[in-house]
Amino acid sequence: MGNLPWRTRLVPVVLLMALCASLGRAWEVFGFAVEANTTYEGYDWSLLSTTAWNIDPNLIRTASLHGVCRAVLDGRSANHSVINDPSVQTAWISERVQEAAEAGAHGINFDLEDCLNASMSAAYTKLVQNTAAAFQGRFSKPQISVDIPWSPAGVDGRNYDWLGLSQAADILFVMAYDMQSQIWGSCVASANSPLAQARHGLEQYLQLGIAADKMVLGLPWYGYKYSCIRGHKGNEGEGGDNRGVCQLKPVAFRGAPCSDAAGQQICFKDVMRLLQVTGSHVQWDATQQAPFFDFPDSSAPGGWSQVWFDDERSIRQKVALASQLGLQGVGVWNLDCLDYTSSNHRNHTSVMWKALQDPEPGQTLLPKGASLAFLSFFTALARSCDILVDPVMGWASDNTKTAWGRRRPFMFLGCFFYAALFTLLLSPPRARGHEDGTNPYAAFWFGIFYTAFYLADTVTNVPYEALGPELSDSYDERSRIYFVHKFFNMLGMLTAALLPFLVTYLVRNSSSSVVYLDCAAVYRGPSSSLTNFPGHPEPPFYSTSTGCEQSTACDAKLGVFCFMESYLTKYPTLSLLRHPERASTETYYFEATLSTMNRTCAQTATSFLTASTIATCADRGASVCSNNAVAKDTPGCIPFKRYTQSALNAEREGFSIVGLFFGTYFINAMLHCVWRVQERRHKATEAQSMLPFIPSTLRPAKNLAFRPLLMGWSLEALGNSALVTIYPFFIRYVVISDGTLAEQRHQSIDPQVCMGLGVMGLLLAGLLSCPGWLYLASRLGKYKTWLIQNFIGAATFLLFFLPREGDSVVVIMLMFLNGISLGGGFMAHSLMADVVDYDELLNGARSEGIFCVFSTLIPKFVSIPASSLPLALINLLGFIPPVDGINQPQSNQVRVFIRFIFALLPFLCSSISLCIKSTFPIRTKEMLDQIHEGIALHQRGKPAVDPLTGNELRLLKLSVEEEKDAYVYEHFGAQWLGRLAVTGNPTFIVMWTGGTLLFCVIAFITTTGLVCYFISQGFMGQQHYAIIPITLVILAGAALCGIVVNALRMKAGLKLKDVGFQEQTELIQRVQEAKVLGQRGAYPTTMANRGDKQLRQRRQEPAGAQEGPKESRA
Repeated sequence: MGNLPWRTRLVPVVLLMALCASLGRAWEVFGFAVEANTTYEGYDWSLLSTTAWNIDPNLIRTASLHGVCRAVLDGRSANHSVINDPSVQTAWISERVQEAAEAGAHGINFDLEDCLNASMSAAYTKLVQNTAAAFQGRFSKPQISVDIPWSPAGVDGRNYDWLGLSQAADILFVMAYDMQSQIWGSCVASANSPLAQARHGLEQYLQLGIAADKMVLGLPWYGYKYSCIRGHKGNEGEGGDNRGVCQLKPVAFRGAPCSDAAGQQICFKDVMRLLQVTGSHVQWDATQQAPFFDFPDSSAPGGWSQVWFDDERSIRQKVALASQLGLQGVGVWNLDCLDYTSSNHRNHTSVMWKALQDPEPGQTLLPKGASLAFLSFFTALARSCDILVDPVMGWASDNTKTAWGRRRPFMFLGCFFYAALFTLLLSPPRARGHEDGTNPYAAFWFGIFYTAFYLADTVTNVPYEALGPELSDSYDERSRIYFVHKFFNMLGMLTAALLPFLVTYLVRNSSSSVVYLDCAAVYRGPSSSLTNFPGHPEPPFYSTSTGCEQSTACDAKLGVFCFMESYLTKYPTLSLLRHPERASTETYYFEATLSTMNRTCAQTATSFLTASTIATCADRGASVCSNNAVAKDTPGCIPFKRYTQSALNAEREGFSIVGLFFGTYFINAMLHCVWRVQERRHKATEAQSMLPFIPSTLRPAKNLAFRPLLMGWSLEALGNSALVTIYPFFIRYVVISDGTLAEQRHQSIDPQVCMGLGVMGLLLAGLLSCPGWLYLASRLGKYKTWLIQNFIGAATFLLFFLPREGDSVVVIMLMFLNGISLGGGFMAHSLMADVVDYDELLNGARSEGIFCVFSTLIPKFVSIPASSLPLALINLLGFIPPVDGINQPQSNQVRVFIRFIFALLPFLCSSISLCIKSTFPIRTKEMLDQIHEGIALHQRGKPAVDPLTGNELRLLKLSVEEEKDAYVYEHFGAQWLGRLAVTGNPTFIVMWTGGTLLFCVIAFITTTGLVCYFISQGFMGQQHYAIIPITLVILAGAALCGIVVNALRMKAGLKLKDVGFQEQTELIQRVQEAKVLGQRGAYPTTMANRGDKQLRQRRQEPAGAQEGPKESRA
């Protein structure tokens, strides 16, 4: 270039600067060009935005003609003297600026990979700063880039001022390759650029405070060929843990005993040639997310070699990672590692370039639907609403007075909203512009309808659950009632677990057929004389005369090859002659498992592959594979499933159908229940007064028998919610890391199938064990059987530490064992009905609704963090989301955390719950009979003995005026009432409740404002910070609940002066004494008039039974 006149050299510079002023590329594709050649036209200039090092005039001219803004100099000549000596540095910078001006370059790239001490590190940063200043003084918007290792944690002894370099340079080129330069563990061959390792390194840079948009992720278009000195060769077609282990000759590097220097760098184009020559099978390592292959090698000490490289698939995953983390773009070392001349590798070169494209907008924040962060947020939001709505519904159900009863009006009205919202929840619409059925806004649809659905669930099911304790007062009959309830509940759950998969399968396969493609169609390039098998399958290559579009690859789950073809009306004669049913353009999707393809094509002679011709799209009219009857028995014909475009949305349509089915069934079932089941009737003269909301909701907390039941339920809910939330992650990332691993272990099972079978086993075991638990309860009693059920559940949780990776069958068996305890869950509901009877003994009235609410509300409240925080914490620990529908390998800390949440946390919760449940006081049928005797005595106006405490209980007889005043006192505890009676001044009540109310208001406004701020700032899309708005929405829900409670209590405190409490010291003391005994202070005036005639009717006793406590038992 130095022989060209300077005016000639200036032309590309002018063109380049003009283009840079008009073009702004949002996605950087930075490429190192290291060879002077004539193939620059082969570069994909529609993607490339910066070329580095090569300043060949032909390259500069080609770049400018294609609108590439920058070519940057090679700055590797910046040696130690340049860094340390100011005069040498000044001269060097001037030379580089002049060189860039003459060459038409627009910046410089620094690539220093030496070990530097602290002073030299600071000097290196100063060199970059000074160079940047000099280029900025000469050029408009120059680009200064610095190459940095894949991690800032002292890789190869490089401990530079990373943050300072990021501030001095425009781009930090993160070299996410040569990651085996220092091998501290086993000296074996492995991937050049493992995905999880690349992610970990980027996250380390981000944690240092380096802006994501300052970094470009460097990717390798090369690999390493390792000569194995010993080790075992893997079986062909296998990967993951069964791959061949290639032991390397130790070659030390910068203190490490082994390194990738034991291997030989090999460009991608040479990898493809080696595959053809050796006839090897490409395998996939699921842990490192990288391809590799083995081949016999007489020059290797062990007789074979192993090649690790990156292909289109592994590159695309790392590109998606860069986009997800918000990086400026990606880069490549090096551009000349592809074959731009041979037609045999044209497809390989094209797909490697396309892999660098920025993923579609929305795919990084909400890939294929909803992100974990958004799902966690909206789950927490819905549960927070329940904290307030559920108690209101329970209170309203207990105090509603209609001719149709207390419960059934709500059940009738609510079931229609329940069904409609459930159907909508499972039927998110397709987003415009996302014809593949994905919806980047699915999380918002989920959030709206998930919250609304659970509101409808509260209105409908809280009254429904309150009906249970009313159906019978018999100790044993209650167990039978709840046994039937639990049995059909699990039958419905089993149906719900199976139906989506069944419907999806039917919908998907209703538009499918089997066609056979010859191996040559997917294992060769455009040349008719060469084959790419064994290697990576590619979409078939056609000439335009075939009547087909160029086929393109499509996303598929791991272990499956998929491509798409469109039949065009451009050649109607050919198309309609061979396919008369295709009168218009149609798109088809073809899928086959990689194992089937490898097995089929391995049996095929090379002569057959090279002799086949590709004439008519997928049916291959000139191939023997076009005839299904013949192809079925012909080697080299791969069976493909062919789907229409509608099959892409089969899962979506399947869930919509399931939602409609269950919604319709729910309406029918609930209307039948409303019609057939009668509530207990209360005469108008016997109807109890409406107890205020706060006293009603505080009653369960004072119930001695309800507290251990509630605490046990809450702990079980904590463990079970975490288990249910983490179950898919346990299967996908701990047991089966990818869809092919189980197949490699001769357990042909997909993670989705494993999850379904596990749930089926759980529910089936619960269903089958229900009668056994009922029999055991009839022999041992509910209490003892309840404890046994809890013990078995805790023990089976601990067994989940046993499964190793790939042990899918073991997990399914353990899920079945765990389901045995699930079948005994009906006993807790039966015991709660006994607790409601005990509350009636204490208070003279039944409040099934509020007890049923608290039996689900507190566990539901506990489930807020249990169901949302594990997802957020997994995200925080570095969870790698699926890329293009493919599960990614996770770090060890993520996998350990998943196992902890799935096994240890439920075990600990169940064990503590067992200890608490052992304190439950209503343990025998005889104790329940004593409670019923006491109720009978109270209804005759006589005192009764509390069988749990031995205290004598008397129901207060209040006048109508006293009852209203007592309801005000009910808002406060016994201690506050005692202080009020002594001081005669309610100011302390108003001040305390007012202060608490103010605190809750401030907390609610603050947390709500912070939630809005963090969401608007994009925290939900940032892995490490998504937990902040999720935690804040939980706190906002608790603060809102506190506002309502304290506002109502403050209102009652302000009423104290109006009720004339100074003259009611005796009434206050009576209410206080009742509260000390666990009773509520206010009772209906008509309660004392309800004789034992009504009790006998409730217990279904004969009318002539003798009066007295003994004869009035249930």
